[in-house]
Amino acid sequence: MYLKPLYTLVFVCFAMLARAQMGITTFGVQYKPILPIEGFGVETLKLKTDGYNSTIAPKLGHSFGMVVRHGLNRYFTFEWGINYVRRNYNWRNSNDTIPGTDLSDFGLVSYDLPVQLLLYVRFTDKLYMNVATGFAANFYASSIYTVSSQYAHLSRTRGIIQASYLANLGFELRTTNSGYFYLGTSLNRSMAPITETDLEFERPSKPVKFHRIKTQLIGHYLTLDLRYFFHEAPISKRKKKK
Repeated sequence: MYLKPLYTLVFVCFAMLARAQMGITTFGVQYKPILPIEGFGVETLKLKTDGYNSTIAPKLGHSFGMVVRHGLNRYFTFEWGINYVRRNYNWRNSNDTIPGTDLSDFGLVSYDLPVQLLLYVRFTDKLYMNVATGFAANFYASSIYTVSSQYAHLSRTRGIIQASYLANLGFELRTTNSGYFYLGTSLNRSMAPITETDLEFERPSKPVKFHRIKTQLIGHYLTLDLRYFFHEAPISKRKKKK
């Protein structure tokens, strides 16, 4: 279902690259806290079996990196970059027969290569709003194994390279000499579950010592986007100065 929008985006980007020299190229840095907010597919995973209750909930995570923009025309901009991403999770376990709750944390690290097409709407001379859509290639560093007093967790990544769909909305303040300041929000939706996850529970009072649950982590997340782009004069102005 995601291939057709991908082909359309690639076609539009390459069809418009012939006009890219009319715009400017800017380099920026960004920091994007991953928000532990449910919605748009972001949710807490709840599991219950044989008297055991387990939840895996998103926690505050982090993403930071660099981004490059190339103006295609007055309205559209082509954007790409590289980001370090750490998704954090809280793992909570309880047993119907034993009082108390067991808590543990774990995180998944990936390196993302996003590509987006941005559409700008100008509000004032310096204030712009943009909407963007695109895709990212996600490279996962390794699988994760964690243990607590009575529980063990293993999340195996489903391949080194995966993909996700991106959507973004934000506002940008463009100053004359001090660069561009950007505030927005983004949604990252994985095209497939990112891990195969095993949860193992100790059962000392029964002949079978351990009980295992198999599940998957979807990996969707929301971010608050903070960006700064360094000032760069348009190509036409640089040529006139020369």
